[in-house]
Amino acid sequence: MPNDVLTLYALCRELKDNLVGGKIDKVTQPENTEIHLVVRRLKSNIRLLISVRPDMPRVHLTTIKKESPLKAPNFCMQLRKHLSGARINDVDIYQNDRIIRLHLTSRNEMMDDVTVYLLIELMGSRSNVLLLNKDNRIITALKITGIDNCNRSILPNTIYSPPTNDKISVFDKDKLDQINYSSIDELLKVVSGFSKTSANEAITYDKLSTFVDAIKHSSLMPNVVMDDCANPVDFTSIPYKTLSNSIPSPSLSEAMETYYKGRAQTSYLKEKSRSIKNITLNALKRTQKKMDINLASLKDSQKAELYKLYGELLTSYTYMLKNDVDSVEVTNYYTGEQISIPLDTTLSIQKNAQNYYKKYAKLKRTAENAESLVNENREMLDTLREILREIDNITDERDIEDIESELTLLKLMPISKKVHTTKKSKPLSYEVDGYTILVGKNAVQNNHLTFEVASALDTWVHILNYHGSHVIIRGENPPDNVIKIACEIAGYYSSSDSDKVSVDYTLVKHVKKNRGEKLGGVTYKYQKTLIITPNKREEYLTVR
Repeated sequence: MPNDVLTLYALCRELKDNLVGGKIDKVTQPENTEIHLVVRRLKSNIRLLISVRPDMPRVHLTTIKKESPLKAPNFCMQLRKHLSGARINDVDIYQNDRIIRLHLTSRNEMMDDVTVYLLIELMGSRSNVLLLNKDNRIITALKITGIDNCNRSILPNTIYSPPTNDKISVFDKDKLDQINYSSIDELLKVVSGFSKTSANEAITYDKLSTFVDAIKHSSLMPNVVMDDCANPVDFTSIPYKTLSNSIPSPSLSEAMETYYKGRAQTSYLKEKSRSIKNITLNALKRTQKKMDINLASLKDSQKAELYKLYGELLTSYTYMLKNDVDSVEVTNYYTGEQISIPLDTTLSIQKNAQNYYKKYAKLKRTAENAESLVNENREMLDTLREILREIDNITDERDIEDIESELTLLKLMPISKKVHTTKKSKPLSYEVDGYTILVGKNAVQNNHLTFEVASALDTWVHILNYHGSHVIIRGENPPDNVIKIACEIAGYYSSSDSDKVSVDYTLVKHVKKNRGEKLGGVTYKYQKTLIITPNKREEYLTVR
């Protein structure tokens, strides 16, 4: 429930316990939308992360250190000027909205104590960080704006005006319990401070205010909510009856860090996947266009034999043909039929014949070249379609690195200067009747599995006549049911969309990679074939 006012209220309780009485020792701005405050308290350093990234605005304690730019941004310099050495006196919610306020005592240029406030507005794309003086006048802000869509300006030396909100506050107990609603959506329309998750939990209580009191006064018992794949999808300050698969967390900040780390990873994977998918799709379009041109050239080259015939006939009938005519009609001595041959009136019959022979020779060369290019284009199209399938199987950053390596080999991406992780990407792993089945998610993994991981007597499985994953059954002499399941998995992770497919299997020692073969491409022998229905067999999946 990111930025739920109730959760922010609980967070303020945690921040008070950890920050009040501490002094700000360091201010950094590692990213344009992110501020880190290092607070010295009780002889230890505490790091407070403030992020106003539009898709993930948040405030929480963190243990993650980020490298700062060599030259600090102007806003960071302003905060350092006013907050270095400042003492934190309190942390609260400002005007019952999604605004966290830090009460600070700083020192001005005359070394006099002054009161300042650091406000963090957590409102999606309108999120902001502002520094105010004791009169609520803006000293500086991360985002300086004129009149925005909230009909307010954020300018230095002007009185701070919070966003307008005409909804009922979750902390207005009397009004809250008078609300009549028939659905969660109606509740959210009239109440400010509930997320959908909290509203869904609140309606299980006898009164809405009872739920609010539970958040306000109960001991913090933070939880991270996981999905079926053990990915964090939410967090709460206390356990929610309406949420299952929740894991307790030592603190709300740790719960938030776990959630946002997972969300950032998911966001990164989506962004990178989208990027390499666009590269692949663009290459696919270009290759298809080249192939269409080459096919057209191949079609034109079919006229080569006709031009050769024209040349032969003109040469044979030269003695009986007249110059200075635009066409002649002669007998095709191969078929006995009459044939009309166009002529260039500026040339003699012999020169016209020579021109047709030249056209014939040129088209023959074009045909040979076009046929070779069509084959290359067809192979490239197959490879690009396979990479698109691989992109759908991405589960972590290492999978992206593998596919980027493929695109680099195809010269579709420049060689990356980024130092890639030394760890190999993980294939899918299944456990079936004591046997481990490994499935490559891309060409790099396929190559690694078959030629580095697998033993000579392991079983190698691959769909017949289609691109697809290399599947390895670890161990000797797997039973028929294990082979059948491996074949079903190989059929599922392939480019075929048929209901019935043929899948080959043989020992790994019979699989060879020829010199010059493309990544993941192999030849094999002594194979057996099963006709199966593709099946993901997710019930046996242990590592995604």
